[in-house]
Amino acid sequence: MLVSQEMALPSGGRNHRFGRLTNRLPTSGGSSGRANFNLEQTLLLFRVFVSALCLVLVGYTAVVVSAHGIGLFPIFFGDMAALAWPSQFNLDFMFMLSLSALRVSWRHQFSALGLALGLLAFLGGALFLTVYLFVLSFQTKGDAREILLGPHRGVRS
Repeated sequence: MLVSQEMALPSGGRNHRFGRLTNRLPTSGGSSGRANFNLEQTLLLFRVFVSALCLVLVGYTAVVVSAHGIGLFPIFFGDMAALAWPSQFNLDFMFMLSLSALRVSWRHQFSALGLALGLLAFLGGALFLTVYLFVLSFQTKGDAREILLGPHRGVRS
């Protein structure tokens, strides 16, 4: 069953309707109107999404490597040394890679495995992260808390 829900947007302490925002959500059939998302369907969509990202990235990388070779680091750091917009993008990207590496290492409590996976996250970027999340989705049976926090932090008390 699908239910239509209206959302009123607050403004200045009073509720005003700025048109109607309608969401079509699957429900459990009860009168509560709460959404009942199927975990298996959600996991399937997530796995398809990260798989698609991975496949597109692998294909794109293969084309770039065949046209320009494997010399990524001299180009990456050469652009950074130029102090132009490509260098700003590369610096921003390197910071995102650093945060990803830190996050993966933290999830594994900075163990030897966690540090190794963190290094892979830094060097592998989205290619590593898509495969990592795909594998985690199976290892954790889709438990988002455990995917995000890790096996020890994700346990509910």
